[in-house]
Amino acid sequence: MEAWYKEIKTGHMNQATGSQNLLLPTLNITNYAKMIWDSHEKVGCAVFQCKTTKNVVCHYSPNDAKLGSTIYTMGGQICRQCTNINTVCEQSTGLCVRP
Repeated sequence: MEAWYKEIKTGHMNQATGSQNLLLPTLNITNYAKMIWDSHEKVGCAVFQCKTTKNVVCHYSPNDAKLGSTIYTMGGQICRQCTNINTVCEQSTGLCVRP
């Protein structure tokens, strides 16, 4: 999982205004993007120990991490979209949470 996170150090994300944070194959951050995708609500991972290495596989739900889709909606006013996704604003964190 650490290797997936490190993809952002060698790849990049276009976060310019109007960029929509699209997941594009040229960015080389597919695993990283799946970990931070804003609509993922659940994750399940399994680890398998081989002789000298470990293999980790994770599945995310819902599985909307598709090439050409928006990874997450960029900032601005905190909690501005909470009502759009049936959540409420938690002022202490600035996050949308389920009531």
